Amino acid sequence: METIKKILVATDFSDTADSALQRATQLASELGAELVVLYVLDSSPFVTGSEAALGSLSLLEVHRAAMEQRLESLARQLAAKHVRALTRLGYGVAHREIVATAEQEQVELIVMGTHGRGGFKHMLMGSVAERVARTASVPVLTVHLDPQGEVEHATHV
Repeated sequence: METIKKILVATDFSDTADSALQRATQLASELGAELVVLYVLDSSPFVTGSEAALGSLSLLEVHRAAMEQRLESLARQLAAKHVRALTRLGYGVAHREIVATAEQEQVELIVMGTHGRGGFKHMLMGSVAERVARTASVPVLTVHLDPQGEVEHATHV
């Protein structure tokens, strides 16, 4: 079995993503691996043909700057725990950016949270984790929270 040297963890800064980050940090510590922490900025709501979108572009920049600051803060926290970490800010459709970044960074594992939506909500919104698992060329470890916010299970796909 190949040693895992680099792990990508996707975050949206939700509780579920924080749990996935904790799991990825634990794995990175145990394996001596480097983390790549990725936040994907969905720019589609800001890209329209209307003049109203011009004001939205400044909102996109504000959001981008805020996410860069959060990622930098996260990198400092990980460094304090002696975990090597890179941060990346992607733009576009989340599942595509996660898979593309995993390939670019040559990671051996992707770790991400899943909100565990089911039924109609899942049918309408789909699952980023599910799409990543279907299209990634490396294993995907998903972390799911129970209703009380505790890690219910982790699935290695």
